[in-house]
Amino acid sequence: MKSFNRYAALAAALILAFASGAALAISTGTNLGLIGFYLANIQTKTGPYTVNATATAGSSDCSTEIVVTSSSTVAVMLPANGVVGCQLAIVQGGTGKVTWTAASGATAINPHSFTGTYSQWSVITAQVIANSGGSAAQWIIGGDGG
Repeated sequence: MKSFNRYAALAAALILAFASGAALAISTGTNLGLIGFYLANIQTKTGPYTVNATATAGSSDCSTEIVVTSSSTVAVMLPANGVVGCQLAIVQGGTGKVTWTAASGATAINPHSFTGTYSQWSVITAQVIANSGGSAAQWIIGGDGG
């Protein structure tokens, strides 16, 4: 019965989150929230995302909000092997601008031609919309860029 109650509570929390668009914290320590209409695991990245170097987003980052807390510019590389539907939300949590680049074989499509976040607390989304042969991901970029 304990497992059923946990799942019932999780289901109720998810319904509330979907209705409100808010992030929620589950008591197991897992942070769930929404990126668009997708359920996401919200995590703060440290290590390569907080240094002045290029970091490559991996398949484990799909459906993730990446909070970059560096005071220096940080470049995030979007991989060519991204899976269709993979979606990232990249938040500039620090004062350093967050930029991105498409890896060899990948394409970043951006209707506004911005190359990074606008300012602190800007959010950029990146989503794979196609990937011919599994090594030519087309990432569409949107959000608060500048």
